Parts: sequence; structure tokens; C-alpha cells
Amino acid sequence: MKRVLFIWLVIIVALTAIPASALAVSDPGSPVEIRLTAGSATIEINGETSTVQAPYEASGTTMVPLSVITKAFGAALKRHDSKTLSLTYNEKKVIVTIGSKTVKVNGSNKSVAVAPVIVKDTTMVPVRVIAEAFGASIGKDSRTNEIVIKGVRASGTIQVGSNRVGDSYWGWSIAEPLGYELVEQSENGDFVYWVNENSNLKVMVIPGYEDREITTITFSQIMMLSYLEDDESYTDSSAVTIDGLSFQKLTTLSEDQNQVFEYRGVVAGNCLYVLRLGVTGQSGNLLNPYKTLLDSFKLSFDASAKNANDITKAIEELIAVHDKDYGLTLKLPSGWFRDPWKDHPSYVNGNNRIELKYSSIPEGDTPEKWLQRRQANLSEDILPDYIRNITTSEMMLNDGKALVLSYEHTYDQNTWLQEHEIHLFTDMYRYRLNYRYDVKLGNDGDELYKKMIAAVDLDTGKTLNATKDTQDVVDRTEITRIELGDENRVDYSFEIPSYWQHPFFLSDFLAGGFYGYDEDNYIVGFKQKYVTEDSLNQFIESITLGTYLDEGKKLISVSNITIDGNRTVKFVQNDSILHETKMVYYIFKNDQLIGFTLSARDANLTPSTLKRFEDIMQSLKIY
Repeated sequence: MKRVLFIWLVIIVALTAIPASALAVSDPGSPVEIRLTAGSATIEINGETSTVQAPYEASGTTMVPLSVITKAFGAALKRHDSKTLSLTYNEKKVIVTIGSKTVKVNGSNKSVAVAPVIVKDTTMVPVRVIAEAFGASIGKDSRTNEIVIKGVRASGTIQVGSNRVGDSYWGWSIAEPLGYELVEQSENGDFVYWVNENSNLKVMVIPGYEDREITTITFSQIMMLSYLEDDESYTDSSAVTIDGLSFQKLTTLSEDQNQVFEYRGVVAGNCLYVLRLGVTGQSGNLLNPYKTLLDSFKLSFDASAKNANDITKAIEELIAVHDKDYGLTLKLPSGWFRDPWKDHPSYVNGNNRIELKYSSIPEGDTPEKWLQRRQANLSEDILPDYIRNITTSEMMLNDGKALVLSYEHTYDQNTWLQEHEIHLFTDMYRYRLNYRYDVKLGNDGDELYKKMIAAVDLDTGKTLNATKDTQDVVDRTEITRIELGDENRVDYSFEIPSYWQHPFFLSDFLAGGFYGYDEDNYIVGFKQKYVTEDSLNQFIESITLGTYLDEGKKLISVSNITIDGNRTVKFVQNDSILHETKMVYYIFKNDQLIGFTLSARDANLTPSTLKRFEDIMQSLKIY
């Protein structure tokens, strides 16, 4: 194995023996003239000289660096194994093998007097058989004694094979790019990278774009913000439609890399598919020969086709993903992606979700006690009309026996979700694994649940990050006082349950935060300075009249109350579209307006939730 790796390293070096800048990239179909002398390291290509491993004579055969031929003629090069390489030039395909005196040209064997060899990390080949296969002439300049090879550069259209390569899991395919080598692929297959001598091709699948319309402007912004190198400069953008598929296109230039790039993006399902092709040089015209290759991209993969090459990382239609911070390994079906808004492992696909949290084990706690407390939480958090079929059971995971709390719940009394909360105790932590799916999936949803949970594996001996070890949602005894303001002073403070999340934003003008449990309840605070009482009264009147109510929102009540000794107006409004109710408090003190919004889904407007909100507001202190 070590010897094979060594040979590959030698070949890789050999194929890149000539720097790209040493050979001028000519236009497709343009004349090529190579001048060289046996024993001399200086060669001349179209009048420009460069230094290479010196050609030499052996048994009447002139041996030259392979890279001289491929780069001068624009031939595509592909490695097949530790010794075999193929060159593609227009309709001609030449296969050479290190150490073999047989060269194949379009499937026909041709014998050579001297076999290709590697000399000082450079692949040396008999020049005549390859040059003539490319339709070039080879002769000698009697005046200079130079060997002269004359031909034309490859037609410019990058050759693609009859085979299609792609990923059945992510659902894409592209014509096999002849002469390219697959050099990198991510663990889950959402990133694939091919290269040849003068260009490279990358396919990226970026989840999280469900129901998002991608325009030329937004595509450019996405690429520039997250995917372009620092030295890439934008040169052009447009839209292109290929076989009914609409792509957004972006062209960039990198002077440092000496490459021009074309990006194409298209949204399908919940993913943004991006192709990126880079070509050595500084002119956008260099991208033209690659149009056939890029145009062959499709958002489909026919695994049954004889010419299909499936490079998927999926096993039994599942992709293995790993979260090193949490010591978690699981397998996901196609269409699932990590929720970027969660700081813990949480993977989603529409209404379906699987996520993991952990916490330290309180003294005296047991799995049974933990499950009982969590079951009691359900009646505190969810109104009876929004929950049904509550059951408990046991389950064997790869890491031990777990207790399962199962139930169905809804946010709108239309779409019902099946929830399985899996509770696992280990020597160090309590883990809660939540799995949710739409009940309309029926047996398919049940089977996928069993399949995915069976693949879950936890590194239970791993010491986890203490900052992520928060109070579990079932443990509701602790209270945290939040203080908000600017750098110099605290403007106000209030108390929230410790299991709620931490502030989402803070600023001088908008000094507030987002706190919540399971996205069902939240509080937002803000501050606006220098508000007169007259303007406050006008503002309150306009709200009472419904001026600021959007579609689907209804004003339920308006009341005047006192909080921390200050005049407070409380508005309650319901959103029939989002199925949530907001309680908005406007507090007027010292020419300042301080507002709070407490919100809960209609399904969570239980007496316990309302009391929790009331306790928060009564704990408010304004300084």
C-alpha cells in the first residue's frame, strides 16, 4: 500500500512539472509549435521558452515530458491506477502505461520501442506515437537541429463521456468529465471536487433553502458572503435556462490563483445546488469550452441506467453524520439538514425533526423520576385539545436502555405531529433525544423513526462542553434574573425560568433578548428614549384602533395596569395565521418607552403559561 501511495505521489508531481504560467494558453483550434532538443532542458512552445526535465534519446526514440504534450495541445489527462494514464484530445483517446511498450490509440494497440518511465519525478513518454495520434507532424529543423512538432490545440469543447456521474442520495448527475480526477468528497457527499491540469469542477449541495426564491442578486450575495475566496472579484451575473432548469450564474476572477470561475446555482426541494468551474487564466472566454459540461447537469439520478456512476456516500439510503462536540453519530435520509439556528444537534426536513440535548444528573435523580416530571410538564404546557395519545415505553439503544415518552400534538388542530422523547441515563449525563414527524406519514414515518433511532450512537464516555450543559426543561425550580442595558448601566431586569434560552440580541436602542422554551414561548424587550406622553397616547390610540395590525391579527383586549409603580398599557392580540397570542406591555417612565412582548402558541396558553408570563412581568424592575 505504501508503495502504491508513493507511486501516486510521483505521478502527481510528474503531471504538474511545468508551472501553468510557463505555457501560454492558446485559443481552441489555434496552431501549436513545439521546439525541443534532446539533452536540453529548454523547450519552446509557440515562441515562448520554459525549462523542463530534459528530453532524451533512447533506442532511436525521443522521450519528452508528458506535461509538455498535454498542456501544449490542451489534451485532457486522467489517471486510472498507479501506472495507467489516458489522454483525450478531440475524438482521440490515448492510453499509456508506465513500464509498458504498448500504447492504445482509440482502442487499437501500438507498439513503441521504449516504454514510458518516470525520471526525476517526471513522466517521460515517446513523443512520436502521441503526437501523431493527435494529428500533429514531427520533424527536424536541419539548421538548429531541433525536433519540431506542429499541430493544433484541442477544439475547445471539453470532452464528456457517455456515462453520467452523480449522487442518488442528493439527486443530481452530470456527464462524466473526461480527463478529470475525483480528488475530494465530503463525508456526507454534499461537496464533490474534480480536477485536471487546467481546470477544476466542484458540486456543492447546500441545505436550508426550502421555499426560498433565489434571484441573480441573492445568489451573488450568498456566494460572495460565504463561498468565494477573499481574492475573488465579481465580474458578471445573469440567469440561464437549460432544459427547463433555471440557473443563476455568477462569474468571478482570482488574480492570486490565476483562475476565472463560473458559478451556477439552482434550488430544488430544500437545497441550493451549486456548480463551480475554475479555469487557469484571466479571461472569461476561457470558460466557453466548458459549456457542454456545465449544461449537462441535471437534478436527477437514474440509478438503474447502465451508464450511471453513483458516487453517493449513502448506505441503504441513509447518510452518516457526526457531531464531535456532542459525541453523536446518526444516519439521515435525503432532504434532512442541520438547523443553523440551533446550538445543539438538530436536523430537520419540513415538519420532521431529530435533536439531542444533554444535562448533568441531579443528585438522587433516576430515569423514572425524570420521565414522570416530563410527563407532568405536558399538562402544564399544552392545552388538552392540542395533545393526545400519551404513552410511555422502553427502548434499547446502542448505548443502553432508554425510557420513551410518546404523544401526538398540534399547533393548529389541523397538522398533527408524532413526538417521541427518548430519555437515556449514562454514568455522566442525561440525554434526551427528540424525534418528531407528521402523523400523515403513517407506517412510513414509524419505520423511518425506528431505522434512524437504531443507528444513533453516543460517545457516552466523552466529557461534554460545560457551557452547553444547561438546566433540563423538566427541571423548573431555578430562576435567573436577567439584567439589560448599555455598557454603563443596567436599565431594567426581570426573572425568567433558567431552562429558557439566553439572550439573542442586545443593543443600546433595542436592549432586549429572545428567550424561550421549544420555540413555544418567548419574551422580547426593547427601549426607546425620549418619548413624550402625548406621542405615547397617540401611539396607544392608533394601536387600539388596529392601525398596526397585519393580516390575520386580531386585537383581543386593551387594559391599563401598573408595573413596578409605572403606568403600563397591556395589549393582547391573536394571530390566526401563526396560531399564537401576544401580550404586549408598554411602560412609560422618565420620558422613556419600554416595551415587552410575551408570546405563546395558542396550543400553549395554559394556566401555567399565563402564570409564568405574569410572574415575569411582576418581577420587572426599571432603574
